Amino acid sequence: MKRATTGDVVELMESYIDSAALGAAMELGLFWLLAQEPQDAAGVAQALGIPIHRCQYWLQLLSSMGLLEQAAKAYALSSTARTAILDAYSQETWAFLAQEAREHFLVVHDLALHIHEPGSSWAAQGLTHPSYVTQMEESPERASRFTRMLYEIHQPLADELAKSLDMTGVERLMDLGGGSGVVSLALLRRHPHLTAVVVDIANVCVAGREISR
Repeated sequence: MKRATTGDVVELMESYIDSAALGAAMELGLFWLLAQEPQDAAGVAQALGIPIHRCQYWLQLLSSMGLLEQAAKAYALSSTARTAILDAYSQETWAFLAQEAREHFLVVHDLALHIHEPGSSWAAQGLTHPSYVTQMEESPERASRFTRMLYEIHQPLADELAKSLDMTGVERLMDLGGGSGVVSLALLRRHPHLTAVVVDIANVCVAGREISR
């Protein structure tokens, strides 16, 4: 949305607080907790191990964003939260997306103090830019979460791609950097005669094999 007023600019400047609150809700599973049944602030605080006053402020922030609704002191999911969050992706996918956003936020947290410095903003703050390859190689758990997240997000696109490709006369294919194999699997569903080989980092391929079973 285009910002048109001073109030809009102030709201935009403070939006990082909303982003942090939303990311925490994703990583801690708040929306899925409240999907089971509405709870008051004390119940949420106890379930998630959060100090009560901090939890109250957090829930109020999420309510002001239109993601929670409050009735009779209990917090419940808004229709927006149900359709745009719960009905869109799994809890695991949202949690991983929020984790990645949190990790990348480090580079802009003190941007005003470092934006004048030449070179990498990461290096200027003594930080190391996350390496996708290193992360996937060093952590099978992260590779699995990342691969499953991408599979879920890219499934609709892969299905559309599979519909549009003319595979006449094609019997074998190699999917280089194919990750979860989401595109190859979409093609195999439409063309059972095909044979596909997905090439990627070892831990990613392990996760891809699990998905394809």
